[in-house]
Amino acid sequence: MNVDMTPQFARLCELLRRVAWFSNVGRSTPLILPFPYRFVASASVAKREIERPEWEDWTLERRNDLTTFLHDRFPNRDADWNRIAKSTREVIENDIAPVALPVLVKALPGSAVAADAMRWDLAGALMEAAYAACQPPLFFTHLIVAYEAGHLPVGWDEDGEGTLLVY
Repeated sequence: MNVDMTPQFARLCELLRRVAWFSNVGRSTPLILPFPYRFVASASVAKREIERPEWEDWTLERRNDLTTFLHDRFPNRDADWNRIAKSTREVIENDIAPVALPVLVKALPGSAVAADAMRWDLAGALMEAAYAACQPPLFFTHLIVAYEAGHLPVGWDEDGEGTLLVY
């Protein structure tokens, strides 16, 4: 079986094709996440948070957690990374971005960073799904809960346990 076509990867691709993208930004709706979260007050706060380098650093560290784990414990599976990443980019650019990005531009005008962050989050979740048999998803897959609920993850407040910031 192709690693990128694991049942988890295929299910996540199908789920992402059905998301009502950004339909609840600006509203607080209940989310079920394994970590604390809070909603930001406005589009301007969301834009400020998503553009903070700390959010990009946080997500990069989470991606590195998976690559380091695979490199250390599953070197034979780590070799598939580039092929799976290519498949992931194709799904995002061909199936998700054409639907999600026009809505995102309306939800958070003037933030090119938001589009890049969304692509990064989705790619991270798809990579976690592709390698779920090696390492249960730790971060990005949980962000899909926010996307599926019509929201946009915009940051991470590292105070205390850490809190996901959601628009």
